[in-house]
Amino acid sequence: MALRKTTLLLVLVCCSASLTLAQTVETAKKPPSLLFKNAAGVAVTSIRIPVLNHEPVVEMQVSIPANMTYVLSAEGKSKARSISAVNLSTQKLAKVIDLGDADKVEMLMSLDGRRLFCHTISRAYPEDAHAPLNAQRSRGSSSIVVIDTSSNQIIGKYDLLNSPGEVLPKCWWLQTFFSITADGGRILASVAGLGRRLRPSWTRVLVFSVQSDKPPLIIDPGEPFIVASRFSKDNRFLFLATEDKKRHSEFVDVTDLGKGTTVNRRLDDPPSRDERLSVFLDGAPPSSMGSQDGIWIVTRGGLRFLSQTGNIGDEIQLPREEGVAAALSLDATRFFLAVPDKDHRTGILDIVDLTQGASSSIALTDAPTRLVRLGSGQRLWLMGRKEMRSISEAGELGQPILLNKPRKIEEGDTGAADAFLDGYPGEAISLGEDRAAVLVTNNKGASLHRVALLDLKNLQLYSVVVTMSRGQRAKILAGRIGISLAVAAAEGAAGGALGAAPTLLLPVYVPSLGFANEFLATGPDGAKLYALDTDVHEVTVVDVKTGAAERRIPVAKSVTIIRLARNGRYLVCVGPGFIQEIKLDSNERAKEG
Repeated sequence: MALRKTTLLLVLVCCSASLTLAQTVETAKKPPSLLFKNAAGVAVTSIRIPVLNHEPVVEMQVSIPANMTYVLSAEGKSKARSISAVNLSTQKLAKVIDLGDADKVEMLMSLDGRRLFCHTISRAYPEDAHAPLNAQRSRGSSSIVVIDTSSNQIIGKYDLLNSPGEVLPKCWWLQTFFSITADGGRILASVAGLGRRLRPSWTRVLVFSVQSDKPPLIIDPGEPFIVASRFSKDNRFLFLATEDKKRHSEFVDVTDLGKGTTVNRRLDDPPSRDERLSVFLDGAPPSSMGSQDGIWIVTRGGLRFLSQTGNIGDEIQLPREEGVAAALSLDATRFFLAVPDKDHRTGILDIVDLTQGASSSIALTDAPTRLVRLGSGQRLWLMGRKEMRSISEAGELGQPILLNKPRKIEEGDTGAADAFLDGYPGEAISLGEDRAAVLVTNNKGASLHRVALLDLKNLQLYSVVVTMSRGQRAKILAGRIGISLAVAAAEGAAGGALGAAPTLLLPVYVPSLGFANEFLATGPDGAKLYALDTDVHEVTVVDVKTGAAERRIPVAKSVTIIRLARNGRYLVCVGPGFIQEIKLDSNERAKEG
């Protein structure tokens, strides 16, 4: 599987879970910079960062093994770009790594944190505006620089536009993308030639080996639209799906990266872009294919297996994908699809036995919304609007946990549920082995500022915790409505003065009239639940056993994601250009790692 460029926030959260920062990292606007502050709030290191639309832009990656943060520095008078490596223990600048000239730089860290990949891009445009460009006449460049995080040395540089002995076809503009294997050993890059209307007219794929000095493997798939790409589990084969311009057919190339050979297969029933679960699906091969390894391809009508040698199996018929939730069994032998009906009142659970190439269905009395893994052994749960049920790895449904539909209380029944969502189930999180938490939303997915606590062992929703009072909600909504009315009045005044249709002359921020969703976090034992409220900028701390809200911790307005550190002592708060640890026993920023 290839890693693609991911958002800054997710990278930081994943790294912060295993790393003690003992510091605050935040942005400053004047001058635009990233500040690494110590426990006393004093800036130890300041790095100038780029600006876009008058706002600082943070491009940052973290390496846990190297205990290092890598920040893209602002460009100077020239186009030369550089990466600043900051030691997270000392908060001091360890090294400035020069990347050369570039208009744009994208960074991606390997999963093990041992290699940093930097995609440097300079505009590729024709010398003559009335003639298409080619590789020889292009003034642009696109390269990938690989940095060893243990030494902060550049260990490789790969040119995407000028492969030895290969000339790019003519085009008007060039567009390049890249991804890497999980171990960082291979780079997958694509170069697309765009026509005058900025639509791809051709695509070229290059595979570089970081461990080898061999020239890149070059693949010309023949079709301009790359739908998906994936490396095999052993990283020896590459599966590449492309579509023709009219999207009538889908083509899958299987390339043996060791031999450099490619087989091509055509599918005449590709899924539309609006109903695509995933172009490729990992799963066990069907028994009819013997021991051949490969991948499952999603078609418009179902699934087909394609082996690494190019053999393609029969299609397993499946329902259309609109509104479908899907999940693989842990042993990858079964594929589950939960399909709601068009009225979202009932649904069907399809169970696909991948090894036998057959499927079966179970009628559902509740409309399914998602499939999630929660609790002991990461058991699979089918979440509906009224109830949720466990699904065994063999596809058997368990008894329900009632979410909204009241249970009929019979005489002597002491186990009747007395807590309900009174809303719709949103994101869910495990709380230890036998408990879970579910966000409560409205029918459009906006937060109702309640979190439901579930006992997965006794199949009961036992508490609903309120994270914002009705008074707070009313006050926030009133303020937002007031701003919206003021903006509307300003638009009307501007339109009247100009004698034309109302036009907003200046960019004005109009807040949403709905509420943002919370973000949930917990520790390994699941004893406490932490619910971030991005409307009032507080974290509600909940005792999971009793279901009581113990306290609320104020956080910075820029915080959008929280994570509990592994030692359980600090709450890591992350936002755009902002990282901070809060010491939980005192609600203060951490002073020590």
